[in-house]
Amino acid sequence: LGRLLPNKDLEATRQRLQQAGSPGGMSALDFYGVRVLVLLLFGGVAFLLVGQGQPLLLALRNAALGFALGWILPIYWLRTKVRSRKNKILKALPDALDMLTVGVEAGLAFESAMVRVGEQWTNALTQEFKRAVAEMRVGMSREEALQRMAERCGVAELPTFVAVLVQSSQLGVSIAQVLHSQAAQMRVRRRQRAEELARQAGLKMV
Repeated sequence: LGRLLPNKDLEATRQRLQQAGSPGGMSALDFYGVRVLVLLLFGGVAFLLVGQGQPLLLALRNAALGFALGWILPIYWLRTKVRSRKNKILKALPDALDMLTVGVEAGLAFESAMVRVGEQWTNALTQEFKRAVAEMRVGMSREEALQRMAERCGVAELPTFVAVLVQSSQLGVSIAQVLHSQAAQMRVRRRQRAEELARQAGLKMV
């Protein structure tokens, strides 16, 4: 199956799975395997049950619809998982940065503060904190580990935050000050998103 799929499709699926939190530990090939199984299941059920007693052409049409539905549903499920996880990360980000700020100001190293936040709070963002710290402990640089974390999360605010944090470290600016200012900015953005959703609610109801 891997030889039949373009590399760009496999890479895009890998990124979506990462952004969804790697549900079930699936790889990109595993996901395509699931899609094929669901396709065969839906197509077979549509042909054998829904198409029973109907002319052959109608049964084949039902099977084709079942195949299409079985191929599309896993994509819809994955996109829903990605969207849900991104929303959770966006909601948790300002508070997590506040907690990091408190830890750093209390004298903890940045990595130790990330671990402390992960111990006191369990969500999608703190899971990524723990993974980034684990990568740092096996020899990966802080910059690379944070950039990989931002890529896995797929949230627009994180790459900006990582770039500012790396630049501040290079310039010798206080990490606590950067964390505090970034938390304030992200809280403003969160409020702006909430206001935008509130404005859209009336139109969606109509």
